Amino acid sequence: DEADVGAEGARLRDLLHAQGRRDEVSDCLADESAEGESGDVLAKPTIWKGDRGIVPIGVDRDVYITVPSSELRALGSEPLKSSIERLDPLVAPLQRGETVGRMLISAGGRQVAEVPIVALERVESGGLLRRAYDAIVLWWRKRNG
Repeated sequence: DEADVGAEGARLRDLLHAQGRRDEVSDCLADESAEGESGDVLAKPTIWKGDRGIVPIGVDRDVYITVPSSELRALGSEPLKSSIERLDPLVAPLQRGETVGRMLISAGGRQVAEVPIVALERVESGGLLRRAYDAIVLWWRKRNG
């Protein structure tokens, strides 16, 4: 699945700092609804066979992108754009910090960075009935497209 980060409620801020021959782009993702949780929540996708139905996923660290000034000029004045590619389906158990996808950051139609997206909380396996039910639903979806 690919989802626009803006559609998930996250906002992207970029700061440009010229330092000699290099410009540094600081990418800070913030989701104000994620207060109290570690990391910035970008989405809360469905998790199958788990002890709960959703898991918050996002970036667990700050992201800094360094681009030479010659390339920065070539990127133009377009803002940075980001998209999420996620491994689907997400199936429990899932450890906190486990990679579940990646965020692609681009400018001027060119990819400038790739950042891992991780589970921000641990999800244990659900009970026998939950695992059996979800296995049947996943099998049916796979079989019928």
